[in-house]
Amino acid sequence: MEKKMQVYISSGFDALTEEHELVKQAILDANHFPSDLYYSEDTSPSVNIHMGLMTRLITDSDVFILILGEKFGPSFFMNTSQVNYEYLLARELNKPIFVFRISNDILRTKVDSGAFSLEEVYESHHRARFRGFKHRITSQNAVLNINHLEQLKTYVMRSLSEAEVHLGLNGWIRAEKHPAYQEVEKLQRELEKVKSKQQILIRETSRPAPESRQTKLGDFTYEEILYALTSRSINIDEDDAREFGLDKTHLTLLELLIEYHALLADGIPEVKTKPLDEMLKVHLVKVIQPLGLIEVTQQTIGEIPFVTKKLSANGFTLIGKIYSGAFKEINI
Repeated sequence: MEKKMQVYISSGFDALTEEHELVKQAILDANHFPSDLYYSEDTSPSVNIHMGLMTRLITDSDVFILILGEKFGPSFFMNTSQVNYEYLLARELNKPIFVFRISNDILRTKVDSGAFSLEEVYESHHRARFRGFKHRITSQNAVLNINHLEQLKTYVMRSLSEAEVHLGLNGWIRAEKHPAYQEVEKLQRELEKVKSKQQILIRETSRPAPESRQTKLGDFTYEEILYALTSRSINIDEDDAREFGLDKTHLTLLELLIEYHALLADGIPEVKTKPLDEMLKVHLVKVIQPLGLIEVTQQTIGEIPFVTKKLSANGFTLIGKIYSGAFKEINI
């Protein structure tokens, strides 16, 4: 099956329009799918809707390409530019990132030819922020310097080939839909559960014997928590269950928690990500967070805050007591 990748292109759209379109054409010539999102105060929807669309496109993309010029780009939300937000989101989502820096000779030609003004090509309003942005980009990534446009097309094609061969990207049709991929994912999850179980059992065996169901875990008793998890259940579409590596389509929230506690231990980003993450947020996290089993952490990358929801200390304690046999009627 030939792999087709979705490639998100990030750049300023005015002075770098020619370069942007060249990259887009190179992606098409390589039989992949380019994606991007242009913002205009006059024609684009609200900032929140625009951010949601942008987040969805970057989340669904396999590769992130940044065309770096000498302008920060339009500042329109959260006191930063779209290009900066796109880059920070791509890093947060661990997307493979390729950076192509347009040389000053190319940029200067745009001004000298009269096609663009100096202010349209070079940053004049947010110079300090742009210097910080450019330093972050060049220090965190391998950067390919572009001295002429034909070189840009060649480098893009080469980078896409490298991504196909070496980076194990999902591609379209997305690999997670393939039965072999799903089986590997399931085995990896089982291994994570075994490792997690071993770690939790070590932690639990060093503690006193389990207490009554009426003992409180935070603000709720074990009885109340277990009732909330066993009295609620969900039905999952057969195709989704197969994609998620599940053997059945009907599960209680307790079964869901036990199945995916290792994933919750690592944390699920608040931004829209994989379908499995979204399913857990909609059906499980919204129930166990008020019970104190989920904690919310926030990390600021650059100027953008990213929120993650992960299993709390009480969540680990509950899982540990289940695995250590504190509740005999629960079979693991």
